[in-house]
Amino acid sequence: MEGTGTRKSKIRTACDRCYELKERCQRVPASAQCARCERLGLTCLAVRPVRPAGRKTHHSKGIVPGTRLVKPRKLDCSYPAIGTCLDNLPDLQPEEKELLLFLISQPESQNHLVLYSGRQAGQQDALVSQLPAISPLLKDAYIACAMTIKHLQSSSKADMDMSTCVSYISKAISALRSLPVLTSQDAVLCNTLGGILSFSIYSAIGVGVPDICSFCLSTTDPFMEALLPDAHDDAWQSFLVLLEVADCLVYRRKPTRTIQIPSSVIDIRLGLCVPLLAYYHDLAVISNSLLSTPDMGILSRLQKQLNVIHALVESWHPSHSDQLLDQFES
Repeated sequence: MEGTGTRKSKIRTACDRCYELKERCQRVPASAQCARCERLGLTCLAVRPVRPAGRKTHHSKGIVPGTRLVKPRKLDCSYPAIGTCLDNLPDLQPEEKELLLFLISQPESQNHLVLYSGRQAGQQDALVSQLPAISPLLKDAYIACAMTIKHLQSSSKADMDMSTCVSYISKAISALRSLPVLTSQDAVLCNTLGGILSFSIYSAIGVGVPDICSFCLSTTDPFMEALLPDAHDDAWQSFLVLLEVADCLVYRRKPTRTIQIPSSVIDIRLGLCVPLLAYYHDLAVISNSLLSTPDMGILSRLQKQLNVIHALVESWHPSHSDQLLDQFES
């Protein structure tokens, strides 16, 4: 007992090599190499930090003062009719129902579709509200989107059956091409279907997205003035415009149209940067004009437009409305 009481406590440190081999490795922190590695003729890889005595502290997930606690919503309880809506879909296979439930009811699925977590609930509400009336039309696009998100979340790249995903994408494209757009509600549906398709094609295939964007934007263009007061209802429009403008900037094509959304609106996919899309649209138009404009007068006018765009972008800053801080926790 006396020997135990007078025994000096040793600082427990270990180099990486001893740690991987589950070997004890005691030394003072100032030493350049441990006794075991020196005895075996090995080179210490690194000095591991000193492990503090006692049990590890368990950090509780408490509420930080001044912040709001946002609890994830369980859609299975909030929306008991989801299963009923899916059961009413004709020819819905069990694996397809599982994919649709994964897309709608899992909060982490929405991380790929919205910019910030505060709009996950709104995105889920939109998906659920579209199920009863137009679910047969959007079914294939939703399933392809769910397969793509599962593939993005998986660490293995061989989890998704590419041929099956492409088959759903092809059927959704056929539904998009045959969709009659006669009202502003049809225009919102067209952009929704095109946006989900563009996300799936861009993530799974990577080719053909600009064609989908151009088709949707040109088809819904006559209804944009009617949709402008309720721009938040057409949540996929900005996404389609962004993808098309990016392609036009690369290949020097003329975009279908620009987007008109108030600068104070926080877009569900682009955040506060939506006003910049108009400048990118103008740059794409100027780049396309330079391909077939040999006249020096026109070139001079285009140069002046570029200078104006440069000055506007340099002075641009995001809108900071009074409600902005209330919508975000940090």
